[in-house]
Amino acid sequence: TYYEAPLYREMKHMPATPPASNADAYQRDPLIFSLGRWTGGDGIIRPHYLVFRDVAGEDLENIPSDPEELSFFRAADLIIFLFDPLRVEQIRTYLQGIIPPQALTGGDPEDVLRNLFRLLGPARPKLAVTISKFDTLQKLSETTGSQWSRIMGNNGAAFRRDSGWTYDRNDQRLLHMEIESLLRYMEADRLVNIIGQDYGWTQDAANPAGQHVAELHIRPDLWQYFAVSALGESPRGEQLSRHGIAPYRVLDPVRSILAKHRVFEEAGR
Repeated sequence: TYYEAPLYREMKHMPATPPASNADAYQRDPLIFSLGRWTGGDGIIRPHYLVFRDVAGEDLENIPSDPEELSFFRAADLIIFLFDPLRVEQIRTYLQGIIPPQALTGGDPEDVLRNLFRLLGPARPKLAVTISKFDTLQKLSETTGSQWSRIMGNNGAAFRRDSGWTYDRNDQRLLHMEIESLLRYMEADRLVNIIGQDYGWTQDAANPAGQHVAELHIRPDLWQYFAVSALGESPRGEQLSRHGIAPYRVLDPVRSILAKHRVFEEAGR
């Protein structure tokens, strides 16, 4: 498969997702998983499926000539905005000299976000703003005599522990606040403000009396911050760590919308 061979047989880092226009764009076929049967919001018991659509950052940096090719975004239950923190100019500048040079992946997160919001129009699926390669930032706990060693080495912080099979909404809320604080500490205010100002404000269609209301209201429930590491340790060039793959919190974004259906709970027992 596209994932098993490079990751588990060759132990190599996968290349970035190719643009959909490429002949080898394997992500055009979505990943579909059966989750079982439960009662839907309409009271009917039916099968439910988890469908992943992967989109290359390049396709969101440069919107296709026909934007309707990406119209499925508007029908999503959740959009996982996965970004390399070192792609944010302010973070990269702030951490220069603190962490070793890293290979950058994906496009400019701010440009991608703005284009995503244009594609969505008034639609507001839940947005999981997810820092990838969090193991890179966790390495800062090993620095000596710095503010970063105290921040990232705080054993009481939610980002210091993996959630495992137990998803806890309160733990996720704590992580959300910690990640936003980290982004602001790394002077990524522009990225945080784009999300809060351009995505979090919605317009009520009507007030309780049925009259149209033109006021905008903040909806903090529309987005959450997450931190994940797909590999658990940075690769050495293209080669993965010989310790193997140890994912960190990678299911949290998906579980944030599936927890109410108690999906995965039996697997954790």
